[in-house]
Amino acid sequence: MKDQSSFELQEFFPYKLVKTADLISRGFSDVYSAEFGITRTEWRLIAAIGEHQPVLAKELVEITYMDKVKVSRGLNKIEGKQLIVKEVADHDHRSIEVKLTAEGESLLSRLISCAVEWETELLDTLSASEYKNLDMSLGRLLKRLESMQQAKD
Repeated sequence: MKDQSSFELQEFFPYKLVKTADLISRGFSDVYSAEFGITRTEWRLIAAIGEHQPVLAKELVEITYMDKVKVSRGLNKIEGKQLIVKEVADHDHRSIEVKLTAEGESLLSRLISCAVEWETELLDTLSASEYKNLDMSLGRLLKRLESMQQAKD
């Protein structure tokens, strides 16, 4: 543990993690916005819908870690681009189910191919054991953060 007198923001683990995540997000965003003309919000929604479809619109808030307004606006944009369809859920007429259209499925397929290629290039700097350790460590940190958050709630 570091003492307070030698604190350096650049060496503070949460700062490094946020900076890394932001640079990753921006770097990949440059790729899909240039190649496919979509935003970060749209990418996350399309990927989440593709993975969970059909999915309730309200569930996308938790799945994507975005607030309700951002999810709602994002869904309206990708619906306008005819990438998704919204339907009233059979089991709850107050809820909206979302799924990809054929055009949305095609875009997702191309996005995934691009994402995997970009991820491979990014992770190429790590050995297999370094990647495995990083992945395991991030998983443990996520579990710890979730339990810390639950303790607060």
